[in-house]
Amino acid sequence: MKVMYFKRVSHGMHIHSSNYMTGVYVPKENVVLTTEQHGTFGGHTYSIVDNKLFLSEMQKLLEGKDPAIPGVTYSKMKEFEYDGQKLKDLIVNLKSEKELKKTNKSGIEELLEAAK
Repeated sequence: MKVMYFKRVSHGMHIHSSNYMTGVYVPKENVVLTTEQHGTFGGHTYSIVDNKLFLSEMQKLLEGKDPAIPGVTYSKMKEFEYDGQKLKDLIVNLKSEKELKKTNKSGIEELLEAAK
C-alpha cells in the first residue's frame, strides 16, 4: 500500500516549546499514524489522526503543494510502499483501543523505520 512519510515541526514561542511530529499518511485509509514529542523535554505519544483539517494538509503535501500554515514546517517527505495487511491490522488495533499498547507503538516504529 502506498504511504507518505513526513516530519512536521510546529514552532512555539520558546525554543523548548516546539512540537515535533513524525508520521505516515495512509491516503487509502484516510488516516495518519504519528509519534509526537511535545517540547524539548516532553515524552513521545503515539496516535492515529483522522481529523479532516489535518488530512487536508496531508493531501496537499502528497500533491506536492505547501499547506502554508504559519509556524509549521515539513521535511523528509517520502512516498513508499508498505505491507497493506500490516497497515490495516495496525489501524484496526489503533482505532479499537483507547490506550496505545506496546504492540501498536512498535508497529508505528517499525513503519517509521521502513521509511528511512
